[in-house]
Amino acid sequence: MPPDKIIIKSRLPSQTKLPGTISLPDGTQPVQLGSGTITSLISSGGMALVYEIWNSELEVKRAVKLLHPDHSRESEERFYTEMKISAKLHHPNIVDIYGVGRWNGLPFIEMERIDGVTLEELISRFGSLPPEVCTALGVMVGRALNYAHNQSYVIYGKKYKGISHRDLKPGNIMITREGVVKLMDFGIARPITASIHTCEGTVVGTMQYLAPEQLDGSPTDARSDIYSLGTVLYEAVTGIRAFPEVNITKLVPDKLANNFVPLEDFNLKTPQALCNLVHRCMRYEQDKRVQSMLEYLRAMGHLHKNLSPQLPEVAIGEFLKQVHREKKIASIYRRPR
Repeated sequence: MPPDKIIIKSRLPSQTKLPGTISLPDGTQPVQLGSGTITSLISSGGMALVYEIWNSELEVKRAVKLLHPDHSRESEERFYTEMKISAKLHHPNIVDIYGVGRWNGLPFIEMERIDGVTLEELISRFGSLPPEVCTALGVMVGRALNYAHNQSYVIYGKKYKGISHRDLKPGNIMITREGVVKLMDFGIARPITASIHTCEGTVVGTMQYLAPEQLDGSPTDARSDIYSLGTVLYEAVTGIRAFPEVNITKLVPDKLANNFVPLEDFNLKTPQALCNLVHRCMRYEQDKRVQSMLEYLRAMGHLHKNLSPQLPEVAIGEFLKQVHREKKIASIYRRPR
């Protein structure tokens, strides 16, 4: 057994007694966790479990992210970094953190419980989203990233300027029933000017959304998040991933060659200005992308105002009320070149 592994195994969703260790809650029993008791298991990933808890004193639901028992030392270090980073982020478009602690020796983060859906679920349900919904999403995610990129933080005793999310994707973007977008999961975030818990030759994150420099080991910065945001907006506009390939041997060459179908090639009435902005975010060359979130926000805010008189939150909230809306499947057509 490699020395960087904790010798604990677990199986979910059943509650399993771990030999000589603990029992993991399956979400059906009112086990004490954080400031409340568990009411359900929200998700189970490779690095952590997320539970819903009920705080009876405050009469509120919260979410608790518990580090998975079967984790490496690197994962635990990353989890502690996420704790420190998340605790310093206070913005209306970022999920709030209320506290941290340990449950049977495993660290956890207690956070805001969002009553809503992820952008991934929204796209799965409706497919291609209307342009004004895409721009509204773009504005609110942009606000969250602009805040994260420009704050000063003290982490592990050192002062840094700016945090890069590094794992922006539809599954990490929550949308409340009122239409407010919340960015979450800073599990692999790091200060823009430093490298923390990054092993040479290791790619961390969801590859379909990562910037090319994250794949080939080149230096990354805030523009890497801008690229990832471009791929997210591309998917919101079309309902299709910019890089849908799941075979890594085929995906990586596509990413490094920036080989994706231009938005103009879909049978959608997407404003040309929106196509141009998304494409600029997705430029392979860092120096040819949109250079900052402030520049991006000015362009996206202007776009949204031209498309809708409503505030971004209202535009998305009104869209979510259209429960009988049919799924729109975008298709590619070939124009004369």
